[in-house]
Amino acid sequence: DININNERHGFGRLTTVKSVFLGEWRNDKFTGWGRETRRSGKILEGKYIDGVVEGKGILKNNKGNTYVGDFSKSKRHGKGILDTHKVHYEGEFKNDKLSGKGRIIFKNEGHVYEGEFDNNEINGYGTFKWKNGDSYTGQMMNGKMHGNGVYRYNNGKVFEGTYANGIKQGMGKYYNISQNQRSMVSKNNDPKGFNISGIT
Repeated sequence: DININNERHGFGRLTTVKSVFLGEWRNDKFTGWGRETRRSGKILEGKYIDGVVEGKGILKNNKGNTYVGDFSKSKRHGKGILDTHKVHYEGEFKNDKLSGKGRIIFKNEGHVYEGEFDNNEINGYGTFKWKNGDSYTGQMMNGKMHGNGVYRYNNGKVFEGTYANGIKQGMGKYYNISQNQRSMVSKNNDPKGFNISGIT
């Protein structure tokens, strides 16, 4: 469709060397419902305003990754759900990256983390639960235990202390809940953490 000014206005289909857009136009810009299919296999569908997706939308890529949630200027921004072959994430996004509070499930390993994210990394305060029943609650940096935290083992033992890059730093309290035994130890045999860069 074209208006009296010879501008694309209404419903139409645009094919370029990079993508195919099918949807609504207003005064020569994508405005309204639309779906853009790029040559790379990426599909972006939602409500367009002046050429970009604003509000709710869906993003898929050729790897099978799917995002359903909020957009700003065609970037994932706000709350949404990301599902890939490796992870399932529900939480906040900022400027197309995992940032804010969220919950991520590592499908292959069976581990779960719930807490803070920043710049596509596990950064801030949260709880990491391993498949074997171990858990850690405390500060994280780049997917590793970093700062003050509490590590609970599946056998009932607990360590309270400080970590640096996934390794116990200095002395801490180590005790058994069932036997109420406490001692000062510095062991470094805990998991080092997980890197989630590249999964999105």
